[in-house]
Amino acid sequence: MEKEKKITLPAYGLAEDIIAPPAPVQEKSTSPEDQAEPDAVRKYVIFFLGQEEYGLLISEVQEINRVNRITRVPNASAHIKGVINIRGKILPVIDLKKGLNLGETEIGKESRIVVVERGVRPLGLLVDRISQVLTIAENQMEKKLNDTKIAQGFIRGLAKLEGTRLVILLNYQEILGKMLKKA
Repeated sequence: MEKEKKITLPAYGLAEDIIAPPAPVQEKSTSPEDQAEPDAVRKYVIFFLGQEEYGLLISEVQEINRVNRITRVPNASAHIKGVINIRGKILPVIDLKKGLNLGETEIGKESRIVVVERGVRPLGLLVDRISQVLTIAENQMEKKLNDTKIAQGFIRGLAKLEGTRLVILLNYQEILGKMLKKA
C-alpha cells in the first residue's frame, strides 16, 4: 500500500504559486540585471503613469493599496504627496509621475499606492492604476536606450511585448535616491 503524500498549504498566496513547483533559489546580487542570464525570466508589477506602462520587479513590491486619505505635509517637495497610515505605520507617499517629470497624478478610483522599501523604511509610490503582473524574459528587454523622457539610471530596460506593446522597467532605488535628495 502506497503512503499518501501530505501537502502543506501556505496561509496565503496565488493558486499558481501554491501548486507550481518551487523555483530554484537564486543568490541576490547588488545588480540583478548585470548577472542575468539571457533566458532568465522575472515577474514585474505593471502599472500606468498616464498612458504609458511601467514596471517594478515583484520582489521589490511589498503591497498595493487603494488610495484612501493622504495627509499633506507642509513645506514638503512637490513630488511628495504626503503621508498615509497603513495598519498603524506612517508612510510617506511619493507622486511617481511628478517625480519623473511626467505631470501630476490625479487621484481617482483606479489610483493605487505601491508600497516599496527604501533601506529599512517602507514608502508608497502613487500611480495612476495597476495593470497586471507579467513574466518578462531577459531576451524581451532592450537595456540600452537612447531617447527617453526619463534619465538613463532610472530605467532597468524596455520590454517589447506583443508586437507594439512597450513597458518601461524602472530602477526605483535610483529614482528614489534622486528624488529624496531633492526633498
